Amino acid sequence: MNKETFESLWEFCTSNSRVCPMPMKWNDLFNMLKDHENLDLPLILNGWEMSSPLEKNLRFKDHIQSATDHAQLDEIGKYLRLLKEEDWAHYGEI
Repeated sequence: MNKETFESLWEFCTSNSRVCPMPMKWNDLFNMLKDHENLDLPLILNGWEMSSPLEKNLRFKDHIQSATDHAQLDEIGKYLRLLKEEDWAHYGEI
């Protein structure tokens, strides 16, 4: 397998009209990030209901960027690529 890049992972994460992982999976990913204490929280719980799909997608993208910045792309990419399709929120569904 080729080494994960931001572009390859982001392409995967946005395929099939994906917005972001569902809240529990997104929270799990967030807690894997080395710099999570310095990042904006995932838009889950009340944030899920109060944010648009685009806002969720942009926040999720920030989290993928953090994985890039802290050399965690392979780890985070492996986690995300193992999620089932029902573990993702999609445009038109949320």
